[in-house]
Amino acid sequence: MLAVLLTAAGCALTSKSDPLTPRYYNPDGYQEASQVAAPTGRAMPELRLGRVTAASYLGERIVYRDSNHEIGYYDERRWTEKPDVYLRRALERKLFEQKGVHRVLGGVGPTLDIELTDFEELHGPTPTARARATFILQDGRSVVREQTVSVDRRITGDKEPTAEQTVLALSGALGELVDRVTTAVLADLDKRAPPPPKQPPAD
Repeated sequence: MLAVLLTAAGCALTSKSDPLTPRYYNPDGYQEASQVAAPTGRAMPELRLGRVTAASYLGERIVYRDSNHEIGYYDERRWTEKPDVYLRRALERKLFEQKGVHRVLGGVGPTLDIELTDFEELHGPTPTARARATFILQDGRSVVREQTVSVDRRITGDKEPTAEQTVLALSGALGELVDRVTTAVLADLDKRAPPPPKQPPAD
């Protein structure tokens, strides 16, 4: 009996499980190429892109949520960069490249600060990707707008979606979130823009 126990213990000590090999994903890979804004003939608004942050639990490992109060991490599914980096890059593309907003680097000007609070896969009967952020548009004296934007996008595929299907849905949710934030910010900037100068009457 003792020999059997020693043999079993030896097998347990010498056997090795398969090593964990993380796979890295980049939601930028699913985004469309930026299109440079065409001249519109009118003065474009100015904006400073300020602090772009993410909730402390959003890091390298891809997050899933089992309930409103429980989250988990995929050890083998990871982002190539932190999610707030993807958010900043997407905002820069949309605002300054595609929409033609003039980027303010110094001095006084309206500033956009934004925090990514959710970027995760929701488990359940219908697997869903969620991207949520809270942004503040301020002019250095007062807050022009403070708003939370949340986008849920269904993950297409089987009941247990693949990593690629999850990343594709998260990429789409992040892109839609950036579109909605951009639309709201541009609407406020347009309201604050000075009226065009009056043209002198023709002789």
